[in-house]
Amino acid sequence: MNIDFINLGFSGYSTGDLPIAKAMASLDVSCYVLDYGANNTTPRNLEEAYIPFIKELRSGKKDKPIVLVTPILSSDESWKLDVQTRKNGLREVVRRAYKECTDSGDANIYLVEGLELLSFEDADGIVDNNHPNDIGFLKMSCRLGKVLQDILKLT
Repeated sequence: MNIDFINLGFSGYSTGDLPIAKAMASLDVSCYVLDYGANNTTPRNLEEAYIPFIKELRSGKKDKPIVLVTPILSSDESWKLDVQTRKNGLREVVRRAYKECTDSGDANIYLVEGLELLSFEDADGIVDNNHPNDIGFLKMSCRLGKVLQDILKLT
């Protein structure tokens, strides 16, 4: 896309801590993409942190788009009911947060379904049941890139 970006990837350690949201709110950015839902151990943990994190970002950047991404494929969802239940619960938390934000009038928040970025048909893009490999990251970046081009009105 030929644009600068900052990736605050904390591996599995980013769970929606408010000091991170405060630091992010201080950055001069065009858009935020939040994709940390899968790092939370339970949907309840994510639910406790997600809306406060978004509100903290909004306190400093009311006009900036925020893209919420539900968790991507975890290939062991196909055979482990507990993993499927957890991941679907995490996805639902993100969807509810999106709805809460839009219902309260936030027109600059967007929802991207992680399973549209990397799904069961893309299992060749997963390395350890959980993390994208080079193929997976390429598929995700192409698909998310199209969404960001629309949001940011890039040609």
